[in-house]
Amino acid sequence: GAGAGAGGTSSLQSMLEKQESTPPVNPDGGSGPSSSATAAAIMEKAPVLKALLVAALFPQLVIAADTKKAKNSAGKLIARAEDGQKPEDIMLHPQCVAAAKGQTLDSPYLIYHEKVKTTRIFMRDATPVSPHALVLFGGGSLKVASDKQSANRYDIVLRLDDFVGLSCPREVYGLMQELRTELDVVLKKKIE
Repeated sequence: GAGAGAGGTSSLQSMLEKQESTPPVNPDGGSGPSSSATAAAIMEKAPVLKALLVAALFPQLVIAADTKKAKNSAGKLIARAEDGQKPEDIMLHPQCVAAAKGQTLDSPYLIYHEKVKTTRIFMRDATPVSPHALVLFGGGSLKVASDKQSANRYDIVLRLDDFVGLSCPREVYGLMQELRTELDVVLKKKIE
């Protein structure tokens, strides 16, 4: 398959690269045209697809303390607490594409499909997502954290569902809130 994309390789990118290296088969038995153009078109839309995953899977969210170590036992992943319990440590399942050897996560925030408990608690089908996708499409409350000070005095800390703290420039916060509100209105109209 192709090499890692800029900024790391997500599970979505890895799946597309694997698909690109496998020639498509036509129903009549012959090989079809190369899927590299299709894969490239999908990769351009990857941020949108990841944002949709946030909208669909939130609150199934994990935070990686270190994106380079997240795939081995030294890496610490913290899963969002269920039913108000304390957050739990979790690991990427060894068969998860995001856990492939030699890859680093391109974001400390991961959305996952399911958790499995064997010898430890593992998550499957995990995809790194951007903080912007979390702010705009993550469900739940978004408020300014009064208990947390940003490293940059010009930034504020946004608290998403009392779990994730995200630093945001003060002048951008109002715009993000407005955009999130408008997106909520549009999505509600689409659902109805």
